[in-house]
Amino acid sequence: GAVSIRNRLRHHSCKKSRTAEKFHDCAPVRTLANSQYITIIRSMEDELSSRIEELRSVLSRSRRIAFLGGAGTSTESGIPDFRSENGVFEAVRRFGHKPEVLLSHDFFMSHPDVFYEYYRDYLLYPNAKPNDAHLALASLERAGKLGAVITQNIDGLHQKAGSKNVLELHGNVNRNY
Repeated sequence: GAVSIRNRLRHHSCKKSRTAEKFHDCAPVRTLANSQYITIIRSMEDELSSRIEELRSVLSRSRRIAFLGGAGTSTESGIPDFRSENGVFEAVRRFGHKPEVLLSHDFFMSHPDVFYEYYRDYLLYPNAKPNDAHLALASLERAGKLGAVITQNIDGLHQKAGSKNVLELHGNVNRNY
């Protein structure tokens, strides 16, 4: 915090009259902050590497795996999470209803114009491409490790990545009946 940084600066060239809020203007503080930031990032990278190795080990020992996923899988492909700022809350702000109301049969029958506006603006992402997660799951399936992808997503990116056994809990925007 600012107190520990202030103590470290006593031996540097910053003026003692500077307040904690002004310390960011001092070169030694910027260097110290960058150094602490780099240390934190390296620690996070080490933890992530350790977790990845642990996952690799579990996957290599497993014979059959099922993947259960949702919106987080496709956010890296540019599709916002249903519950993100651009999801439920934006639908309520813009249309005055939650998405589950906007997408209901009754709402469709009484307000088809609003239904289609919401559908076009918030559910269709024709330029989205599978990301590394989709591709890794398809690779695990081809290797015989992954038995099924069970997804809440409606974007079809698992299939575009090459997964064959995809169970879509909420359907798919590319197939409507």
